[in-house]
Amino acid sequence: MADDGRSRILKRVAAVVVSAAAALHFVYLATHWNDRVMALVYGLIGAVQAGLAGALGLGRPNAAKIALGVNAGLFALFFAARVAGPPVGIKPEVVGSLTVLRKSLEALSVILLALSLRRSKVR
Repeated sequence: MADDGRSRILKRVAAVVVSAAAALHFVYLATHWNDRVMALVYGLIGAVQAGLAGALGLGRPNAAKIALGVNAGLFALFFAARVAGPPVGIKPEVVGSLTVLRKSLEALSVILLALSLRRSKVR
């Protein structure tokens, strides 16, 4: 019983953290709309994170796992765009405190999700 309560609390906290990360992505999107490729990537990440937060809030663990996988794929796309950025015309930018905060929130949300979505052992 206590395991279910802890899992429920972790899911709610993860939903709040993911919502905050999604909000930061949309802030970045609003402030960097002229860099179309990165704005598209940030918009997709923000939308997936908003969906993930919704799945967590509604108590849908399978939907949350799928959204988490899509989110991981989008981050891979983001880093590929950053590495390939200068040759294809994406502006190199200095990593600011907003990015550090966003990445910290994302790391925390992944840890919380891993803990909350873990199946409890049946004895």
